[in-house]
Amino acid sequence: MSSVKFAPRAWFAAPVAALAIAVVGARLFDYHLRYRDPAFSYYWYWASGYARGDLAIWRDCSYPPPFLAMFVPFTWLDPRLSWWIWQTLQIAALAAALMLFIREREESPDWKLLVIGLSLAFVFPQTLGSLYDAQPTPLLLLLLVLGWINSRRGRSPLAGLCLAAAASLKLYPAAVGGYFLFRQRWREILWAAVGVGLIIPLTGLRAWYGALFLGAPFYLNSRFWMGNERAVSLLQNACALIDRVGLSPAERQELGLPTIVALTAALLIVGAAAALTLISGSTTQSDGLCFGLWLILLPLLSPVAWSQYAIVALPVYLVVAIGIYQTTNEFWSWRDSPRLFRTGVALLGFAIAGFTLPAFWGTLRSVHFYFFAMVASYLGTALCLYSSSYSSPNLSFQGSRHESTSLEFVPSMRERRLESVDACDPHSFAVGHLISERPDGV
Repeated sequence: MSSVKFAPRAWFAAPVAALAIAVVGARLFDYHLRYRDPAFSYYWYWASGYARGDLAIWRDCSYPPPFLAMFVPFTWLDPRLSWWIWQTLQIAALAAALMLFIREREESPDWKLLVIGLSLAFVFPQTLGSLYDAQPTPLLLLLLVLGWINSRRGRSPLAGLCLAAAASLKLYPAAVGGYFLFRQRWREILWAAVGVGLIIPLTGLRAWYGALFLGAPFYLNSRFWMGNERAVSLLQNACALIDRVGLSPAERQELGLPTIVALTAALLIVGAAAALTLISGSTTQSDGLCFGLWLILLPLLSPVAWSQYAIVALPVYLVVAIGIYQTTNEFWSWRDSPRLFRTGVALLGFAIAGFTLPAFWGTLRSVHFYFFAMVASYLGTALCLYSSSYSSPNLSFQGSRHESTSLEFVPSMRERRLESVDACDPHSFAVGHLISERPDGV
């Protein structure tokens, strides 16, 4: 059984890309009148009020002042034109984020696999859902990926400022700071603090006063939104659970008990992520999965998060899938990889199905299937990361027990030197060639 890299032909990649372009184009045409609907119309209303200095907008605004300041230039144009520009920016941001993440994984990725992966990412139902609601999640993902890459390459100021920008545009990306904290990348954290310290006064202390003290986001007071079937956050699903068992008063949304349940669950998953961050190696594989784990934490920890936020898991889905196919011609020969890794991959497959099937089968949404898919994404990534940190090199994920005769698998002198260093470090063992072995700062 050979372990030659899977290389799809160009004739297969081209129609897949054409199909993705057609699907996205058709959906955008269907959505083109939604410039009058949430969430784009909310952005427009809030940014217009922010530009006038109107404090009344903060009674129902769920975005911080930097996001509104960024959106103000869009209010200078016709709303229809602004909607198309905004959506184009989100599409470009998502494509750039995924390509950069994959590029960091491998110096010379197979362009056909890259095209197929990006095409599948854009027809992912939650990507289309993000475009439907004009969500800024792709832009936030790009900023976070840029922060990770700059940190790996020793550019601490840029890394910290990217993190600060993402956390200022929408507060929940600040949770990725846990990755930098437990990786002990103090310079990045310092620069992020400097960035936030600059952004707050630049976007107006009066606006921040309104955002912080003149009203809570209206979602938190709504039983409909806090128990919504599309919700993927711990707090929203805790609210749904408390309501389901009849412990919430009928006249209002109870937040006390759900908050305790959500905080307990959050401590557990953040603690597990922190432990994995501390023990995982610094190779591109381990570091990429570690960063991806913190990305997946974001929707779970956010007070309010919808299924469209699942696109933050796309980098992990793609690098794991591409890694599997690049190491073998026969998919099932990866059975020789560690059991924990296979379990993690199975959970990631369940997560992808969980975010796809409810889009066509509404019954699954009613049982909060999106939330279970989000949890499966977290668990699958955690198991893959743990496996990549502790697996024996004899069980490396190469797809076959037989030695490869392909020149593509003959290690270079640089790779041999890296392998000799990794062999001395029990935390550096990788699960084969899932992600290329490049140390920090290279």
